[in-house]
Amino acid sequence: KTKRIEGFYRRKLIYNMAKKEKSEEVIGDVSIKQLDAYLKANKKDHLNYDDQVDWIASTGSLLFDAELGGGFKPGAYKIIGASFSGKTNSVLQCFKNAFETVPNSKGLWVKAEGRLDKEVQERSGVKFVYKAEDWVMGTCFVLETNIFELVTDLVNNLVKNNPTEIRYIMAIDSMDGLIRRADMEKDADEGERVGGGAMLTSVMFKKVNLVLNKKGHVLFMIHQLRAKIETNQYAPKDQNKSVGGGGGNAGVHSSNQVWNFKGRTKTANIEEKGKIVGHYCVIDLSKGVKEKIDIRVQYPVKHGMKGGKSVWLEKEIADLLVQWELVEKGGSWLSFSNDLITDLRSAGFTIEDNFKVQGDAKLKDWLEQNPEIVDFLYKKFLKMFTEE
Repeated sequence: KTKRIEGFYRRKLIYNMAKKEKSEEVIGDVSIKQLDAYLKANKKDHLNYDDQVDWIASTGSLLFDAELGGGFKPGAYKIIGASFSGKTNSVLQCFKNAFETVPNSKGLWVKAEGRLDKEVQERSGVKFVYKAEDWVMGTCFVLETNIFELVTDLVNNLVKNNPTEIRYIMAIDSMDGLIRRADMEKDADEGERVGGGAMLTSVMFKKVNLVLNKKGHVLFMIHQLRAKIETNQYAPKDQNKSVGGGGGNAGVHSSNQVWNFKGRTKTANIEEKGKIVGHYCVIDLSKGVKEKIDIRVQYPVKHGMKGGKSVWLEKEIADLLVQWELVEKGGSWLSFSNDLITDLRSAGFTIEDNFKVQGDAKLKDWLEQNPEIVDFLYKKFLKMFTEE
């Protein structure tokens, strides 16, 4: 009798445990089905069904690309800096390289401050168009407006209503030049909305930032440099404001990276035989690069170049060859090391034994005459910089 009672309770315990497990399994299934039904019913409000689009394109500079981990990627970028610091030319170089790298891509340039002269366009190597019917792949449409609502709605519509999966490379020059339609219509003696710049930046990011990162688009938001007079030098500093520029903290929090272009100085000039032939573009990378802040990078720019060739990649590579002793100096002569000759021959290039040139300028000239070798060395050095 005792054994029958024990068997009864043991079977009851096993039954209750099985019932509990089944109950928990049903509850789990219900939550999965609930989530799936909810996502399907609200497809227009989320991106969970969309594929992640990733690509990487060069800024034009080996050293800049190395600091960025290989180049720039989809997302939002806050671009700030002094006048003539190279902001516009750098962003346009990114446009050109993206068109050559990213399939099915085209550009949008919001000309909010009236600056995009013929000389800048010729230096960029980008084809600009001003009519909708001319906006084919690989070209950049110039939208001449500073009305915030018009710009925001167009960007929002392009990236979200995109059945042919075009990758948009966009820039607003500048965010500080945008104005709300209501403020534009006010008389001169009526004040604009307080905190308008920060509000506009915040609204812009809320509408498009998630789509940019998910669907493979880029938005460069160019800001004017603003000075801040400190009334208390001992007051704790706001890290978000250390990057400068307008747009409030929204531009810092929501952007993937912040590129802070430093002002030009005489010490940045590059001279050859007493003549200024170029200068160094100096950038502080204030956010989003290799888990660090305030990384400084400088790359050479050659004056007088057109067609998107202003970034002096040949000088970057020539300097690295000497720095790493792949090119050895003997008086005014520069000789290729055996290791460099072996690498170039292994890649299929014909290099004579004891190859040498006379002077730094001749080495840069030789590289400019051999773009395939420049491309090979760029890829070789970039891999060395970005390998963990």
